[in-house]
This record gives sequence, structure tokens and C-alpha cells, in this order.
Amino acid sequence: MPASKFWQIRLYDEQAKKTIKRSSKSEHKAEAFKAAKKLYEEVVYGHLNGTSTSSKSRFDICANL
Repeated sequence: MPASKFWQIRLYDEQAKKTIKRSSKSEHKAEAFKAAKKLYEEVVYGHLNGTSTSSKSRFDICANL
């Protein structure tokens, strides 16, 4: 499998004790950096408001049907 042409974002969520991984969906470094900053802000804002930023796994979705 060839590598993705998009920049990848990795962020460690200290409160959730896990790594968040997302694609920036951009081939350009400047745009990817903006996407990384936006993800960071969403994580911080989510903790301040008590909301979760992590997406449910497919298992969680199927188990709750």
C-alpha cells in the first residue's frame, strides 16, 4: 500500500490518555498546519465544555444498535 499524499496529524490528548490521529486532507504543509491547530483547539475546547472529540469506533456503533 503506498503512503498517503496527505499530511497526517497526531496529537496526544493528556486527559483522555490517548493519541488522536487524523488526516489533514491537504498536500500543502501550511494548510496541514492550520488543520492541526484547529484540531488542537477542538480538543482543548471540548475539554473545557465537557464534550468528547474522539469518534466512536465501528464496534461501539454496531454494539449500540
